[in-house]
Amino acid sequence: MQLNSVSSTAAFYSRPYRTRENQLKGVFRNGLTYFVAAFIGLVFHLFLARPSYTWYQRLMAWIPLVILLFLLYQYIRERDKNVPLRLLVAIQIYIFYSIPQFTHDRLFLYSGPYTPTRSALTAACTLVVIGELLFLFGFQTSFKAKKNRRNIYDAILPPPKPEWSVAVVLFAAPSLAVYGLVALRPDYIPALWRNMLFTLFNPYLALVLSLYLGYKLKRRRMLQLASIVILIMVSIGIIQGVMANIINPILIYFLCAWIWGKAVRTRWVLMVL
Repeated sequence: MQLNSVSSTAAFYSRPYRTRENQLKGVFRNGLTYFVAAFIGLVFHLFLARPSYTWYQRLMAWIPLVILLFLLYQYIRERDKNVPLRLLVAIQIYIFYSIPQFTHDRLFLYSGPYTPTRSALTAACTLVVIGELLFLFGFQTSFKAKKNRRNIYDAILPPPKPEWSVAVVLFAAPSLAVYGLVALRPDYIPALWRNMLFTLFNPYLALVLSLYLGYKLKRRRMLQLASIVILIMVSIGIIQGVMANIINPILIYFLCAWIWGKAVRTRWVLMVL
């Protein structure tokens, strides 16, 4: 009786949360949501961009937003969730090439401020749009071509095995040592050996292998090792003050947990986006 009452109480308190989650999914599955977002984005790009941009340059900066929303709509409606490579690329293109129209109209170089000409800005905007469309076309074409073909890497390289656990631990230790020296005290390693050592003892490889063994083979110690590797790499990035070295290990963990661990839910992705 006590167990039934506890379970019924838990179900009662979880109903509002599930209702809100279902409502949120319903909003993101509705095509009208993306039309509204695209229209708001069009208004923002046309009226809030820097004055130096012409109307057609602002329109070309809005096109990556439309592509992003379309890919997000496709991904939300997919039944089998995979890594949204096209969506991640679209997000980066929009952040790096479209959003700057709201904040920048010149670059500050060593020789002083540089203001590009109108023709240069038009050419840059055109190349961004064409480049993104060509990427999507090439991605879709190659995806259809490889459906009935096995990945060449899977055919050549052996899959990781449980016996690799000890080797991964032994590999991670010198990899972190080399990474720390290259990042913080590169003068301790001769320039001739620096790149070769970093290539041989790569902490990113150790991180991916430990996450693979941890998620695919259910090795808890490998996940603990991956957490230690991430903590050390992020700490080194904080000491360096380099944002990429802080974000990259976390991003790798995020993707591996998504692909192999099935531990990332759709609402997490929406929060990140």
